[in-house]
Amino acid sequence: MSSAEKIKNLFAKSEVTVNSKVDDRIVSDALTAFDKSEKMTSLLGEPNTWRMIMKSRITQLAAAAVIIAVLLSITFLDKAGAPAYAIEQTIKAYDGIRYLHAYFYSSTASNLAKEAWVQYDENGEVEKIRANLYNQGGKNKHAQMVWSEGITLIWRRDENTLEIDQRGDFTPVMFDFAKSIDPREAIEYAYENQEKGRCQIEIEEGSNENEPIRITARYPAGGYSVAKSQPPMNDVLVVDPITKLVIRKEVYRVYEDHVELCGVYKDYNTQSYDPNIFDIEKETSDDTIRVVHYDVDDGNKVGIDEGSLSPEEADHVLIREFFNALIAKDYSRAGLLFGGMPPDEVKAKFGEIKIVDLVSIGDRVKSGDGLPSYYPCIVEIEENGRISQWQPRVHIGKVTPHNIKRRWINAVF
Repeated sequence: MSSAEKIKNLFAKSEVTVNSKVDDRIVSDALTAFDKSEKMTSLLGEPNTWRMIMKSRITQLAAAAVIIAVLLSITFLDKAGAPAYAIEQTIKAYDGIRYLHAYFYSSTASNLAKEAWVQYDENGEVEKIRANLYNQGGKNKHAQMVWSEGITLIWRRDENTLEIDQRGDFTPVMFDFAKSIDPREAIEYAYENQEKGRCQIEIEEGSNENEPIRITARYPAGGYSVAKSQPPMNDVLVVDPITKLVIRKEVYRVYEDHVELCGVYKDYNTQSYDPNIFDIEKETSDDTIRVVHYDVDDGNKVGIDEGSLSPEEADHVLIREFFNALIAKDYSRAGLLFGGMPPDEVKAKFGEIKIVDLVSIGDRVKSGDGLPSYYPCIVEIEENGRISQWQPRVHIGKVTPHNIKRRWINAVF
């Protein structure tokens, strides 16, 4: 027997009159609200409870009166206002979501600074990450970074270099980035730290059911998830009242006399996107310089050890060894000096240049175009039996972050 029939029969067996005011439509509306109440769902779903209600005429009357009152009350609540919001609703809303795309704007809330894509596996674990950095200045002025299976690719557009980190050095950096942009992480972190007394959460619901919900998580100094050395911080998460998903995240630094906006994450999208977004190599050009970071302990030592040399002395030794390797057509050695570039790619890049001699290495020059400093060099090359001069600019980089004084050639122009 359906729930509606049970209720009608209960009314019929009692002294409560069921007339046009308690018709099928009202019963149907009441049941809709009724099903939203866990307690009443449990009541309707237990056959033993119904048998207990039907045992005597007195309990029939009392039960009927209670049921009517509850139904009317639930219908009223359902139409007049939703149950109070709880953070668990947002945590649950993210179950099964496997894609995230969002933008981060600087403190002005108008300058796009970062864009991110995160893909999760079926267990909710991070599977792939992409971060686009815009107008960062210096080496990262425009950088695209992709992480997958422990390997990070960093394409620096302005330098036209693609760094491939096979050692996993950038993995924690990429995971911290994914955490900072993921509202699910922010919600769970706040929830967990409130339980430990390390965070204070305030929830402000809108004046009507269509207005967003605002969650403010207040952290003491050093308590913020990815900014341990920061002053007190606030996360303000704006939640859609219908989907219960976060649509905006504002980050603030809190000082004694003022609160400062650090930035805004917004335009969150949890729909699937083109999987090619993680194939960053397709976006590079044929002349992009590839720099492979091998494990420094695997025998393929990238660059040279500074040892007791000064940085400038080490740079000169590195440059001379590199060009000597090209003269000898030792592309494996040249590749390791060239930041770990594979031998076949070194040959493709330099093999057609017949280098005769490295004539000179000039003093280091500070670049004014946002690139690192470089050494102007003069190299003799042979072409069609004639000797001419090639004047490349040689950039030097450091092997990091192993605290090992090793240097490698970053780019030759």
